[in-house]
Amino acid sequence: IFNGFFLPQIANFIVHYLIIRGYKLLMDTQANQIFVILPNDMVKTLSEKIAFRIWEKYDNEHTVIRLTTSWATKEETVNKAIALL
Repeated sequence: IFNGFFLPQIANFIVHYLIIRGYKLLMDTQANQIFVILPNDMVKTLSEKIAFRIWEKYDNEHTVIRLTTSWATKEETVNKAIALL
């Protein structure tokens, strides 16, 4: 349990935050993987602070990254990630 959430809800919590902040998703989140489109300069900055995978180049100015949650995802990790976004 994560702050009252079960695993799929952790990803949904992050997705909800991203959408509120105006970020676009590459696809709907069905499980624990989130594919978000970010400006290239933000990807570089984030890569120095949190773990994620670069999924693909979206266009010349944006990159899709994959964020993944698991049973071991800690509240402080999620809070740190969303604070950076």
